[in-house]
Amino acid sequence: MNINMNSITLIILGIIALCCPFLVSMTYSVFSGFVLLMIALLLFISAINIFKFHRVGGIVAVVLAIISLIFSFIVMFNPALISAFISFLVYISGCIMIISGIYYVFLARLSYNPLLVFGISNILFGSLYIIIGSFIYNPINLSLLIGIWLICTGLFSIIFER
Repeated sequence: MNINMNSITLIILGIIALCCPFLVSMTYSVFSGFVLLMIALLLFISAINIFKFHRVGGIVAVVLAIISLIFSFIVMFNPALISAFISFLVYISGCIMIISGIYYVFLARLSYNPLLVFGISNILFGSLYIIIGSFIYNPINLSLLIGIWLICTGLFSIIFER
């Protein structure tokens, strides 16, 4: 899978998130699980490309993806747990985005420049997710932010591909 397929996948996921914010607003637990699932999918897709040039980097991306995947299933299928940890999940999602962003920036400096776009986008939108998530308790607004993040990351990846 090359960077163009990653970009197209990100844009499609972003459009889905923008077109269907009411679906993710039905319950906050499903929304949080969906966000973590998208982050896990992005990390798995990115890991495929990272393995081509940096084995340890690919392993780190897979580990972050597995952590995101585990949290997404816990949150989606255990609504009682979400009521106790609503604000904590915003920080988990944002931190995973920021950590993966920092790691992508590090990898981009080593040898794979398109990851710089992913890294900066993840750091920016992970920070925004934490800030906006702390003040806005409406999951529709957070789903719109995730949709915009996915579309921007996909578009930037297409624009800055070398």
